[in-house]
Amino acid sequence: MREPPESVAIALRAIRPTMHLRWNPQCFLRKTTFDGLGRPKDRVWEARWEVWCEDSEGQPYKITVVQGPERNGEPGEYREPDQRLVDMLNLCNPERWGGDIRKMVHALVDEPNAVLRAAEERDWNQWSDDIGKEVAQYAQTKVTVPAQIS
Repeated sequence: MREPPESVAIALRAIRPTMHLRWNPQCFLRKTTFDGLGRPKDRVWEARWEVWCEDSEGQPYKITVVQGPERNGEPGEYREPDQRLVDMLNLCNPERWGGDIRKMVHALVDEPNAVLRAAEERDWNQWSDDIGKEVAQYAQTKVTVPAQIS
């Protein structure tokens, strides 16, 4: 059984005393071969770290698997637990938001999206102003034509 990195284990316990890492040597089934009767013969497993915690009644539950992003329904590549995992779990910890998930969603989703929308609006306004100035410039007569007075 592998031991988790000590710094990560300590940091997880600081978030929640019952939070810990578990090594699961059979986390994902990558490949299975079958015999002539259709029964599984050989299986290829991939190991991953998993983050576990306990509820108020002492029942363990899995929070997440430590891995890279999934692609096309396939599990992500192996990743060693590090400070990024601790930061993500701390940021998404409901206790940090007073147990109110709406506050967390507002801070992590709504506010950044509002900032992006405001930036897009500023960029659009700037772009449309620039285009308007350019069009106005081209609309002006470039060559002075003397008027014919008879």
